Amino acid sequence: MLERTKVKPLANPQPAKGTAQKPDFCHSYCPRATIGAGFVPDWVPENPKLAVMVASPDKDSVVERMPFSGGYGGFFWAAVAKELGIRKQEILISHVIRCYSREYPIGEDRKRSEQACRNWDRYSGNRHGVPVEEKSLVTWDPNIFLCTFSLDDMVTMGAYMSLALNDFEKALRFAEGGYRPLVLMGGEAIMTVAPWLQGKGGEKTWRGHWWEGKWKWTTQQQCEPSKNLGFFIPAKDLGYSKKRFGKKLAKPEKPAAEQKTMFE
Repeated sequence: MLERTKVKPLANPQPAKGTAQKPDFCHSYCPRATIGAGFVPDWVPENPKLAVMVASPDKDSVVERMPFSGGYGGFFWAAVAKELGIRKQEILISHVIRCYSREYPIGEDRKRSEQACRNWDRYSGNRHGVPVEEKSLVTWDPNIFLCTFSLDDMVTMGAYMSLALNDFEKALRFAEGGYRPLVLMGGEAIMTVAPWLQGKGGEKTWRGHWWEGKWKWTTQQQCEPSKNLGFFIPAKDLGYSKKRFGKKLAKPEKPAAEQKTMFE
C-alpha cells in the first residue's frame, strides 16, 4: 500500500479568507514584516504552461489570500488570459513581495525584503492561503525568462497593452517548444531576477527581451538577508547564458542540458 505524502504546513490553521498572519520567517528576516499587511502565497496549479511574477498583491488579493483577486487581477483574466485562451489552471502566479503596502519599498529595505521573500518561492498557497511545501515555483523550475510591462502600465497605456500581449504570445510559443517560461511583469520583477540590469534602463527598455536560465533561490539559507550577503547575487551565479539573451524570438530550441554562465 502506498504511503500518503505528508504536507507540512508552515503556519497555524487560519480561516480561508481574511488578512493572514505572516509566518515566523518573515518576522525573523524581513524589515517590512510589521509594515506590510497580510501574506499571499503563490498560486501553483497542477500543470502550468507558464508563470507570471508581479511586484506585490493588492488589497483584495490579501483578503482572499489568492493572487490576482482584485481589480488588476480581473483585468488580467479578462484582457490577457481570456484574449490568449489561457485558463487559471495553466498559469502559476507569484509576487516579488507577498504582502500589501501602499508604496513599494526602496533602498536597503527593498533589497532585504525582496531577498527574504524568495524563501516563499519554495511553497504554494493552494490550501486556503496557508503556505505548504508541495508544488512551487522552485519545483516547477522556470528555464526561460521574458520581460514585459506591469499591470499598471497595461491598464493606463493601450500601446503597452498591445506589446504585452505580444510578449505573452511569445511565452506561449516558448511553452509549446518545451520551455517553462516565467513572464516578469514590471521593473520590480525584472530587476529582482536580473539584478545586472540595474541602472541600465527600466521595463520600457527591456520589455520584449528574454534569456534562458534557472531559478537559484532554492534553499532557506539563500534567502536570509545579512550584512555580508546582499541581494545582488552575481549574474554568473544565477546561471544565465549570454549567448541565449535576445530580443527577437526564433523557433524555440530544446533547453540545453548544461549552459555556460553569462561571464564564461
